[in-house]
Amino acid sequence: MTKKVSCIICAYNEAGRIGSVLAALKDHPLVSEVVVVDDGSTDGTAKVVRSFGFPRLVKHAENRGKSAAFLTAVTNAQSDIIFCIDADLYGITPENITSLIEPVLSGEADIAMSFHRNNVFYTHLLGFNHITGDRVFSRDLIKDNLSEIPRLTRWGIEVFLNRLIIEKKLRVMSVFWKNVRNPPKTEKETVPNGIATLFSMVLDILTVVPLHKVIEQNIKLLGQTVRKPPERRLINFKL
Repeated sequence: MTKKVSCIICAYNEAGRIGSVLAALKDHPLVSEVVVVDDGSTDGTAKVVRSFGFPRLVKHAENRGKSAAFLTAVTNAQSDIIFCIDADLYGITPENITSLIEPVLSGEADIAMSFHRNNVFYTHLLGFNHITGDRVFSRDLIKDNLSEIPRLTRWGIEVFLNRLIIEKKLRVMSVFWKNVRNPPKTEKETVPNGIATLFSMVLDILTVVPLHKVIEQNIKLLGQTVRKPPERRLINFKL
């Protein structure tokens, strides 16, 4: 029997974008539930989510950051397979969702991580994006480490998950979503606010994992990346 998959979405002021993501998830055959955590939004994010009917909406009274929203979402999700997806994706389709979930359900990989066409340049050299918010993994990855998440910085969740992936020596597959992009922070906010948010994110990540450890994470994740069919890989590389 196919394992059930819980999709979790952490959203903050994404009223203008989250609808596209939810439309791609609606009636998806591999997704058994969708849990959206509205992390203290001040726009109409919750209203958009409710208009779709099928997601379970959990609201934070105030903005607590992605790490806290992730913890709320995971503890409210019911399935053994967790599918995290960003709330702000442009161009996302049901086929993209299938391509990220299937490698984990089939046993090809333990973790599947998305790669978008507008990811920063150095990730194109690696063939994967180590801080992507779109991931599929078993709940076993985090079940013994949930107590650590409240101590993370607001944006520290992805590098925290990377640490667990490396410690458990799990197989990683990078799945290229060539039609999908994340808007830059300066597109979602005013340019000064967007730059400030980006700077805050970088500081948060480096607080959880120092720069030399981030580089080390990339090297180790590269070593744990499984060989993929040509249509799923950006570049050919040898370790």
